[in-house]
Amino acid sequence: MSEKVLLVGPLNAAGAGGRLEEMKVWASLITNQGRSVTVFTPYFAKSHFEASSCLESADVVLKGLLPRSGWIRSLFLRVWYSKLFKSARDRFYATKSWEDFASGFSTIILFITEKSREVEIFKSNLSTVVFTRFTGLIGDLHALKQMDQTNSSSVRGYIFHSKELIPDIQLSKATRFVDQTAAQEDDLLQLNLVKQAKTFAMIGLFMPIKQMEEVIRLFAQLKNLKLKIYGKGESEPAYRNLIQATDASNVEICGFVEPKEISRLYSEFDVLIINSISETGPMTGVEAMAAGRIILTKKVGSMPSRLGGESQLLYDSIDELKAKILSLEASTAQEIHEISTFLRDRYLQNYSNKSLSSQIENILN
Repeated sequence: MSEKVLLVGPLNAAGAGGRLEEMKVWASLITNQGRSVTVFTPYFAKSHFEASSCLESADVVLKGLLPRSGWIRSLFLRVWYSKLFKSARDRFYATKSWEDFASGFSTIILFITEKSREVEIFKSNLSTVVFTRFTGLIGDLHALKQMDQTNSSSVRGYIFHSKELIPDIQLSKATRFVDQTAAQEDDLLQLNLVKQAKTFAMIGLFMPIKQMEEVIRLFAQLKNLKLKIYGKGESEPAYRNLIQATDASNVEICGFVEPKEISRLYSEFDVLIINSISETGPMTGVEAMAAGRIILTKKVGSMPSRLGGESQLLYDSIDELKAKILSLEASTAQEIHEISTFLRDRYLQNYSNKSLSSQIENILN
């Protein structure tokens, strides 16, 4: 099969975050279908994608002549990303270099929000099929409606995680719903199901939107339970200061865990807490389901539908979260095991690698 697919999404220098992990999963699944996959990120192209090639704007500008490593590449990138070439970078998606490059693919999938600069690709007159895979909640309906009014004569469409992520509005472009899956599925499915609720965890970038601080304050009151926090980010000093100020000795910051170690991470706790005020998935939700971990989550992103609307696993306030934690703690081993089994079964039925691969293949066909 000679079909070529381009995955596009801005990444950060640390190579961390849900967008990167989701792009890696899609790259792997599409490659396994026999298609040729290239990943493009405007900057910070690193070897995160195994068999897939990963390029950045500098590679496109020099039409593949830039070495993939070494001092020549480092020198050119330093010049290209300087203030001197800012206007050129800002116009990049309107250049002939980008058009020639992008036209060589049958399908482009953008992993972006409705405010990302890569929306220009969606709005362009490229003859290539372009889908936008939204990696955040739609925070600006006006921006989404502007995207929907794109007059390109070529195929354009949207891929949302679930219907819960968009309000009840009419869109003129093709709309698909494809949720997430666990990258390290085989390893997670090997973990034993849980039979207690003693150790809790939060996973993600340390930033205000994750609302980890109020959970730290809660566990400062629940001394007989343990909270482990995995990740890294700007809010780490604030978390550490709060742990010290509240004498929350039962709260541990465990740092960032490499994706290849993800099964070890999930083996270290019983219950995942998702307290974010905004999410698309998150991917940690399906990973926890595959691992058979209990989940307590705010009604964000795709989580309500993933959990089948199970009210005992969903909450609206920190007081409600506390009540559900205490309820789980008091549950019998059999009751906990039943919830754990329920979540893994839902993963296998709806969110497995096989299921997601089939859904992606239907879109590409």
